[in-house]
Amino acid sequence: MTTLVTPVPADQPTFAMAERCDDLATLEADIAIIGTPYGVIYPSYSDRPRYSEGAESIRKHSQKFGKFRDHYDFDLGGTMLGGRPIRIVDCGDVMGDPDGGSENHAKVEEAVRLIRSHGATVITLGGNDGTSTPVMRGLDASSNVSIVHFDAHLDYRDEVEGLNDGWSSSMRRASEMEHMGKPVHLGLRGVGSARAQDVMDAKANGSTFITAREIYDRGSRDIAHSLPTMEDIYIHFDVDVMDLAIASGAGAPAMGGLGYWQATDLLRGTANRGRIVAAHFSSFIPSLDPSGITSMLVAQLIMNLMSAMARSGQFDR
Repeated sequence: MTTLVTPVPADQPTFAMAERCDDLATLEADIAIIGTPYGVIYPSYSDRPRYSEGAESIRKHSQKFGKFRDHYDFDLGGTMLGGRPIRIVDCGDVMGDPDGGSENHAKVEEAVRLIRSHGATVITLGGNDGTSTPVMRGLDASSNVSIVHFDAHLDYRDEVEGLNDGWSSSMRRASEMEHMGKPVHLGLRGVGSARAQDVMDAKANGSTFITAREIYDRGSRDIAHSLPTMEDIYIHFDVDVMDLAIASGAGAPAMGGLGYWQATDLLRGTANRGRIVAAHFSSFIPSLDPSGITSMLVAQLIMNLMSAMARSGQFDR
């Protein structure tokens, strides 16, 4: 297992003070946290290491949630996990090559598949957006896994700079996986790498588009209530879906993003529509936000999601 995952070092914090897992083969958990620092990198991308800092930064800014896990939360009307004995384990980071390559994706896929074989929900942290592709490939023990895609961008390019597994292609690759369902795209706005044909292809494949402007106009609670009932759910959360005022570390920033309460409503609504089998929080660069607000935001949203999963009864025995 030493060639697959590096456990969180003893002198560094785990996510929200969760217990450590040193060997995925012996994992026992309801929720397994694992960092995915390294993925596939486009040749023209010059500042390569910065996405890899995401998992460590999220862990650093999650500590108060571990300290106060059993304290009263006024947003929830109770403790964060509602008094439920949910076991959260931090499995460290998937090992990889900072210069990028398909072997990075292969290790992420293997780690996710192994965690799911133990029955745990997987929450992956950090890295660039393309790392979502191997996470989804690792969910192939399930069938018809619904996708809820939080992102300013469509991510439906077939190929960019000769690569098919980069950060502009994860939803296109998902459409080719028999076990993955049709995506609901939340927060689309502005321009990105998508061409007109990519949009047409996504629509033809059954994707549902809910733009950031529609979320503002209709309201996030209304959108959350309108989400379909699903069975197994995969959440892809690209930090650039958020407003830059609270997510200046987003790797591909765009004006007009979601606010904190809107994202929280939509994550809670998703958890109330089915069983979350995996969630991927990625695509931000901590060094762009020295204040740490972006990392704190991501840590808070992950806790909000886990709280919603707990309250939905997902882990009731």
